[in-house]
Amino acid sequence: MVISVSLIILAIGALVFAAHFFAWLFSFTAIPDVLLLMLVGLVIGVWVSPDFFGQFGDVVLIITLVVMLFESGTKLQASVLRNALSGTTRLVLASFILSVLGIGALVWLVTSLPLMVSLMVGAMLGGTSSAVVIPLLDRLQVASTSRALLILESAFSDVLAIVVTIALLGVVTTGNVSFAGVTILTIISFVYAGLFGIVSGFIWSLLLDQVRHIRNSMFVTLAFVFILYGVVEAIGFPGPIAALVFGIMLGNSGPLKQRLSAAHPVMRWLINPVVLSRRERAFFSEIVFLLQTFFFIFVGLSIEAANLRVMVIALGVAAALLVIRYAAVRLTLPRATGVWEASYAAVMIPRGLAAAVLAALVVQKNIPDAVFILDLTYGVVLWSIALTSVFVFLISKTSLRTTYARLLAGFGVPPPQQPQQSPQQSPQQPPQLN
Repeated sequence: MVISVSLIILAIGALVFAAHFFAWLFSFTAIPDVLLLMLVGLVIGVWVSPDFFGQFGDVVLIITLVVMLFESGTKLQASVLRNALSGTTRLVLASFILSVLGIGALVWLVTSLPLMVSLMVGAMLGGTSSAVVIPLLDRLQVASTSRALLILESAFSDVLAIVVTIALLGVVTTGNVSFAGVTILTIISFVYAGLFGIVSGFIWSLLLDQVRHIRNSMFVTLAFVFILYGVVEAIGFPGPIAALVFGIMLGNSGPLKQRLSAAHPVMRWLINPVVLSRRERAFFSEIVFLLQTFFFIFVGLSIEAANLRVMVIALGVAAALLVIRYAAVRLTLPRATGVWEASYAAVMIPRGLAAAVLAALVVQKNIPDAVFILDLTYGVVLWSIALTSVFVFLISKTSLRTTYARLLAGFGVPPPQQPQQSPQQSPQQPPQLN
């Protein structure tokens, strides 16, 4: 099918207008714009194949992920991160392990896939998608600690899914794997990617003031993020983690300067990191909005819904993820977390880019039933995003919030050193969508 350039430009303009309209509609009706954008992609997919975009489509997906992680990192304060980190580790491990075992067992029971391949599918679908979690959190009034926890979880769980899936793929193709080696490799990957992000963020905070004197330099910071991602990935470490930590470092350069200045007066003159301006933050936010618009449309466009059996199985897997997620939240989330925030965390099951990329890798390895695994993964991506969007809406706007409040009874209890809230101060309604 030949598509004219003028029609492509017209379509891009129409899609951007539609994205803004969906965002406006979301703020008034809580109809998720994420879901609407994916439905637009499904409709476009009737006429346009993902192959039309070639490798450019995959590049845009990765760029979207990197920019969103960087931009969200700039909003995370160091004090909030310290409070969220331990909870993040517990939630990541519990959610991922339960997903591998639960989804692996379900796929093994309802399909003809071998047990090890089924566990590999569970690992592929073990991580939540940053590209979905972050936009939803931006529209929910949740505490900063809970927001930081869920953003960090989505970034870390994707890396964990990639490492474990590749290890299990090695089992399927060669029959050999060292689980101790996988654990050590994961820890090393996280640490080194984080170190790259810390050092790069600190250096860039020192150079940023000089960079601003260059004409048309607003995009230079994002260019540096791309370079950082490419270098870290080329070395063999997870670039998304480096991009997230870089954003965190850049967003906290002001408090860092104060600490260094307090440590020794000489440091006040030698080190002068610069904070991001309001104009720069607004620019990054707009870039993220545009990229995520095309991300969700492309995901919808990439889903093949012709095989009814695969889509039914995928729906069952997505529903199972809701049960698994509830168990993980119940077991690991700090009890001081508000009951409504715990409710939102319990339905954050979206799968996205990492799962799609890993499914494509399985196809490249030519293992048996690879096409079935690819279709199943895309189906789970669709249903998991749809269920997340719908449940967020239902918890915010309907009586389902009462059901989840009962299921998550015990949350919202302040730590012992903090005074209990009076009944008049206790919230009676969940945080509403912005």
